[in-house]
Amino acid sequence: MSNRIHFRSVAALLVSSAITISCINIDKTVGEDLIPTDHTLTVSTASVEIPVQMKMIDSLQSIFPDYLIAGAYKDPDLGLTTCNTAFQVVPYTTENDFGDNPQPVYLRMEIGVDKALCLIKGEESIPQNIYLYALNKEIDSTTIYNNSFSRNDYGLTPLNIGTAVYTGGDSINIEMNLNYAKELLSATKEERDSVSMFIKRFKGFVITTDPVPSGINGGRFNMIDPASVFIKMKYHHVSAADDIDKDSILLYNISTSKCFYTNFFTHGSKSLETTAPGEKIMLEGMGGVKPYINFRDVRAEFLAWAQRKNIDLNKVLIAKAELILPYEFPNDYTVMEQFPAALYLAYKYYADDYKSKMYYPIKDIYAVGAGTLNRSLFHYSMDISTFLQHVLNNTLEEEKWNTWITPITQVSNSYTGNVTYYIDNQIYSKATLNGTSSTRRPKINITYSVLP
Repeated sequence: MSNRIHFRSVAALLVSSAITISCINIDKTVGEDLIPTDHTLTVSTASVEIPVQMKMIDSLQSIFPDYLIAGAYKDPDLGLTTCNTAFQVVPYTTENDFGDNPQPVYLRMEIGVDKALCLIKGEESIPQNIYLYALNKEIDSTTIYNNSFSRNDYGLTPLNIGTAVYTGGDSINIEMNLNYAKELLSATKEERDSVSMFIKRFKGFVITTDPVPSGINGGRFNMIDPASVFIKMKYHHVSAADDIDKDSILLYNISTSKCFYTNFFTHGSKSLETTAPGEKIMLEGMGGVKPYINFRDVRAEFLAWAQRKNIDLNKVLIAKAELILPYEFPNDYTVMEQFPAALYLAYKYYADDYKSKMYYPIKDIYAVGAGTLNRSLFHYSMDISTFLQHVLNNTLEEEKWNTWITPITQVSNSYTGNVTYYIDNQIYSKATLNGTSSTRRPKINITYSVLP
């Protein structure tokens, strides 16, 4: 009798075993009683309304801007904003020899306008009177702010011959007084060869515009690339020794590597500053009024929240924190074009490069990006998770407790791709946000756990 393996029987046995094994239930609750209840983390969410004030940014840095800005805008809510620009020029070449008793033929400033900024559509081509003045105060590392220059820092009489009227084209040409041309022709060779000596004597220029007429709102800011500004001087060159009797051209320009240039601006919104904004909070571009948050007040609100929840605030672990600034959609949808695209918290601290205090975004922005405008939910949202954790733990650096919410701009390095964030001190913008007595108030939404 032979013993033979029947594969059909073996297969049946394997299937039966698999069915038996797959029916074994694993009790995952075994041992859970061994975990202390105070070692279990529960994830929760909460919303805490926060106090927001309105406050101006005083002494905003404005030196070495991307654009020179000249213009004015009058708003029914924010009042009059004016922006003027100051800059140095140097000789384009130092090889000119003026000869014997040179006489100017003409002196002309040629300015390329990169773009116009208007909050009201249709005002791109409104006429503006442009004025050019000689500076009597040097621009240097001590004049870095938007309020570093006043009306006393430049001449009383414009250098224009007549009035330069600009209606929004791509260039501005200003015919200049020949008396100033004679001053330029009196520069010594040493002054022409030395930037520091030249600008010590010829301190530079200021461009201004007329203010917006009373009773009229609107206006325009003219954005000028510094590299597009030139002064052209034609003069009669006579040199008996060299047998020269001809007209010559001399150029001056803003050398972005050698010259200082800046914008200085004023705002009429100072009277809107308040610790209790009520129904609305105004956010204005440049150095105007902005939402202002004292995070010691915010911490006090979270302390009260923690007490109501019977929580130790020092044990709250933040997973996500969003600062929410609601707004109401305007009746005129085009007003939304005035809202800045990106916002974030900014604070003022001492910058070693300039030996002065300057405004910078909170560094958390490099991890989370700038706050954005959510047009579907009608609010701005900013991720402030790490920042708020420091607030709750009372470990924030002293200068960061007081913050402004400001428009943000960013620049990408074309070689490395690294992004640098700055306070936007050039684009004039306006947004009307909900105040602390509105139905939808400023708040911070948190996702959190409580540590044992």
